[in-house]
Amino acid sequence: SYTEDEADGAKFGYVPSQEDLLPRRDPMPPLEDLLTFIITTSPIRSNPSTELFERVFQTFLHGGSDFALKCRKVIVCDGCRQKDESVSKRHANTKQAMRNGIVNSEQFENYEKFKEALRKLCTSALSDSPFFNSVVEELDSRQGYGFALRHALRHCVKTPFVIVIQ
Repeated sequence: SYTEDEADGAKFGYVPSQEDLLPRRDPMPPLEDLLTFIITTSPIRSNPSTELFERVFQTFLHGGSDFALKCRKVIVCDGCRQKDESVSKRHANTKQAMRNGIVNSEQFENYEKFKEALRKLCTSALSDSPFFNSVVEELDSRQGYGFALRHALRHCVKTPFVIVIQ
């Protein structure tokens, strides 16, 4: 059962403080000084195609040009391990192995080609491309999602806010 105040939403969600209601003294900093994108990737079956990344990056334009073009985008490419003949039973399944960063030689080559294509997209991006202001950060060894994200936060981000895209 709700009280009358709770029923009209007064105690639900964000409730501004008196300080929040005062006008800002300083102008709002530019969005690119506040926000960095972190996009993580690892080997997937569609490698070496960059179509998935191109489609995702196109959606950034819906957030406006400052959001899509001025904010820095860090693409973290996790490392991987090549499967040898003595792979465990658990990693014998190709799909499960890829989830754990274990790839065969063909998948490894496709991932290398994918990373090269991604670097090219970033370095050749014009100022009206969502890949503008993007960098590729390659990890030397398999870290997994959590440690790849931690690496980006510690070494690649200088803004107080991030958007993480897995």
